[in-house]
Amino acid sequence: MQLSGELAKVSFANLLQLVRSGGLAGKITISQGARLGAILIDGGLPVHAEVEGLVGKEAIFEFFLWKSGTFSFTEGIAAAGGRTIFLNTAGDTYDTFDRLLKDGLAYLEAKQHLDELGVGPDSVLKVVEDRDRGDYARKLMTNPGLERIDGVRSVSESLSHLSLSGRELTLIIADWFAGGLVQLARVPGNENSVELPDWVVARLKQDNQDLAKAIVDMVIWVDRVKCWMYQTDADFMRIINSLKTDQAATIRTSESQASESLANRGNGPMANGVSLGSGGASNAGANTSSSTTSNTGSASSVSAYGGAAGDVTAPAKPPI
Repeated sequence: MQLSGELAKVSFANLLQLVRSGGLAGKITISQGARLGAILIDGGLPVHAEVEGLVGKEAIFEFFLWKSGTFSFTEGIAAAGGRTIFLNTAGDTYDTFDRLLKDGLAYLEAKQHLDELGVGPDSVLKVVEDRDRGDYARKLMTNPGLERIDGVRSVSESLSHLSLSGRELTLIIADWFAGGLVQLARVPGNENSVELPDWVVARLKQDNQDLAKAIVDMVIWVDRVKCWMYQTDADFMRIINSLKTDQAATIRTSESQASESLANRGNGPMANGVSLGSGGASNAGANTSSSTTSNTGSASSVSAYGGAAGDVTAPAKPPI
């Protein structure tokens, strides 16, 4: 019997269940690009697995993380030697097939959660201290390695003394995040990263649960608002400049009308009742009138229109 397919359509967990339900024996070969692994099956149960230096259960758990790739199953007799996986068929024992599936799926869920948070072995975490110092001390005692999280060293450096596998490290970190014991301090290689307050994260996730996508949408929206504001400012400046131009033109018109009015007034009758007409005067200097009083009280006048002296005589002083 031969069986083949893609992990994108048939998950690794479903593949194991398919082989288990048939009680098959043989070899499963799994490939993902340059990555290659194999699992030996006997009586429907995996008895050996290896991939990229991992063997036994750890190799099996690694396959749970493969979301893409191809697999093929070739039926045959599993090799008796080199057995690295021992599963019990009794349902009440620890090392059972169902427990293997449960642990593998829990590992997959924890890894996906940390990937969403952007947390990995090289991430730097810091402890969220509890106000209740007694409760905080109990948390440290019940979570080995938590006391070594200092916000400076990476997770792998801080917990290197525990000699944990990649799966165990992932499960521990995911459990710390689930319990609110730690938070991300910074991501290696990204010194410009900032830590958002919890209320900001909560507000962003109201628009989109994918925090990265929510931030991108927010930046796009802010840029659009800026463009609208710049356009509004430009429109306001255009209107203001237009009003200033109209006002200046109005002022110039008013000044011109005022000047013309003053000029017209200058060509009109004078206060002394002497008309400055253009028909009788040869020049402005001739428009002068003078009077001379004689010893007898008579006066002579100079014509306001430039006539010779004595041409016009003032009437005699009336008798008293």
